[in-house]
Amino acid sequence: MGKRFIGVSGLLLAGVLVACNTMDASSIEDVKDSSPSAELPVTILIEANLSWNDGVPSIDQMRQVETGGGYINQPSFLPGSKEYLYSAGLSKTNIFQREFGAGAARALTASQDRSEFSPRQMPDGSGFSFIQESPNGRLTTLNGKSDEVAAAAPLISLAPLGYYAFFNGGEDVAVFLRSEPASLYQVNVESGAFARIADGIGRALYPAPGGEDIYFTTADADQPVLINRFDASSASILPITALPEGAQDYAVFATPEGNAFLSASGSELMFWAAGANQWVQVSGEVVDKTLEVSRMAISDDLSSLIIITTP
Repeated sequence: MGKRFIGVSGLLLAGVLVACNTMDASSIEDVKDSSPSAELPVTILIEANLSWNDGVPSIDQMRQVETGGGYINQPSFLPGSKEYLYSAGLSKTNIFQREFGAGAARALTASQDRSEFSPRQMPDGSGFSFIQESPNGRLTTLNGKSDEVAAAAPLISLAPLGYYAFFNGGEDVAVFLRSEPASLYQVNVESGAFARIADGIGRALYPAPGGEDIYFTTADADQPVLINRFDASSASILPITALPEGAQDYAVFATPEGNAFLSASGSELMFWAAGANQWVQVSGEVVDKTLEVSRMAISDDLSSLIIITTP
């Protein structure tokens, strides 16, 4: 997108920019898992094939991908492609690209003193976006790297961030602000103006298929994690469904019947179809019960699945 780094010290409310205090990143508590280099557990990347019967998925040809060990996370398929991005590393993470089912990974970043993670293709297809942390891990910013330039550059000024999702045709980005509690903000990429959407959000933040709205999670104490949809046109929040027991993550994708979700309870993969009011177990091959499934990604053609697990 080539946007410049715009300093913003206000909050956009009802279309009026209101002055507010600048946030001090050093005083904001780290959010677990939003800075991979702070704690790097060993994770495993698994590829699997998906097939469909009467709108319900089945898994086969599940295989562990050799990535050199260490931490692997935040997979995302490139739109209309079998290639996917992910972050990986031993003490600091970088961004990699791999073709599903074939070939070695290609490193897209090579930073040694800081971690870069949560990669996704830019909405206009010009390159990829990612979260970059400072060397001490306290400040995390949303960066973009165009295919036409060598260096990445910040896209927005709001920080520190954990996760993000472009929406509204790529004009806005929803960000997980590492505040206490964690908050969801809408930031206009062109102007830098921002507005708070919700507080107490979880780490699973994704664009809705089509790119106009977003899905995010919230959870009250002792309550299941809830998937919500933020409608950009009306600025309204619609609760969708609670995640399976113990789950924090999900993948969202478009089916002929509407948007659907994939999640997991422990090692058990679960599917929620458009219009359904309950989760059902995915059939076919199963994940080793000694592993716990966290993040997932599904290709646009619904034939390929990436699963991240923890021993």
